[in-house]
Amino acid sequence: MIILPSTEELDAKSASELEDLFHGFMSQIQVQCNKIARVGSHGDGGWNVCLDKGYFPMVPCLVYSFGIGLESSFDVEMQKIFSCEVHSFDPFVNKTGIPNLSLMNFHSIGIMDRTDVVSDRVFMTLSDIRKYLNHTENVFILKMDIEMAEWRSLTKAISDGELDHVKQLLVEFHVLYYTAESKWNVFHNAFIIIKKLMDLNFRTFSITKNEDCNYVSHKNILLTKCYNVHMIKILPSEENLDAKSASDLEEIYHRIGLDSSFDVEMDAYYGCEVHSFDPFVPVSQIPYLLSLNYHAIGISGKTGIVNGTQLMTLFDIRKHLNHTKKNISILKMDVENDEWNSLIKAMSDGELDHVKQLLVEFHSYFSEASKWNVHRNALNVVKKLMDLNFRIFSIEKNNACIYISDRNILLTKCYNVHMVK
Repeated sequence: MIILPSTEELDAKSASELEDLFHGFMSQIQVQCNKIARVGSHGDGGWNVCLDKGYFPMVPCLVYSFGIGLESSFDVEMQKIFSCEVHSFDPFVNKTGIPNLSLMNFHSIGIMDRTDVVSDRVFMTLSDIRKYLNHTENVFILKMDIEMAEWRSLTKAISDGELDHVKQLLVEFHVLYYTAESKWNVFHNAFIIIKKLMDLNFRTFSITKNEDCNYVSHKNILLTKCYNVHMIKILPSEENLDAKSASDLEEIYHRIGLDSSFDVEMDAYYGCEVHSFDPFVPVSQIPYLLSLNYHAIGISGKTGIVNGTQLMTLFDIRKHLNHTKKNISILKMDVENDEWNSLIKAMSDGELDHVKQLLVEFHSYFSEASKWNVHRNALNVVKKLMDLNFRIFSIEKNNACIYISDRNILLTKCYNVHMVK
């Protein structure tokens, strides 16, 4: 595995050393995607899309495709197969030559690091394109094949924060140079931008070489100057989370009682053996009590009696009920902020290894003093759940917990998150 050098180390390398490092880096996969689909042509014009849970393009999904030439198969299939809203951009193509034009949202606009008219062609930054199209929703897939202009365009998009919520980034990276003097600049600039993408937690899951760009390197090896790089955005590492401010953690986090009806219907409709737990509700107030296997026990990160209330870890609850040999098909938790400690303990005990569905109301109650710790801890738990292969298939916001963030965004402190393994 090639680790990218620091900027200072890159500065000290020769053009040939940067060239070797670049091609080595472009030969390695950084993150595994278990389900990869080729969308569009099997040759030039088609792209690989990750279909793993959390990355599957689900309606409503917005796709931007920059640089289509006369090959629109990717754009058309993203719309046909996944029902995404796809916008295609190319200022160099005559509309009349584009296949399946009637199926596309085509714009004679190019992407660049500034908004301008060049040789009678309109170019815009990604930020201005989104304003022009009145798109406030996130771009799910951003695809670029724009013949070397990707470097400047990405630099501007990163500085404008436009890649913060992109889930998949598909780019043909070009390292085209025509003089020995420009070689160092081309490779050095490429690494600076790739490092910025990695800082945004983009990781490569697939790479294909464009053999139309083949050349013989300084070591007399046949290489290419064009790589189709397919990236997905992953959660930040724990080290990166530690370095973020409370507001940054809050923003990352938000990118991710007496009602017994769920319990009763899981029994009535599906014939499941349902056990219901709540130590704080008077038994006389529980609807349909006779239909429930009810236990006045709460789940927690440790077993004990607190203020007269019996709390247990999931491990001890299963022992108490003699359920240690039974898998849990669905684990549902709405325990008012105790989910974090309860889940941490359950994971450390291996109790989630055989849970198929996890339904949790995640709470992020905080004061200004605790804000960083609350969101940092939440993201750490979510990462551990993802390490156990839990993936979100549905999220609902609880409007009873709405608040205004310090970035003046209307958010909620409570999310009902539905996950499958």
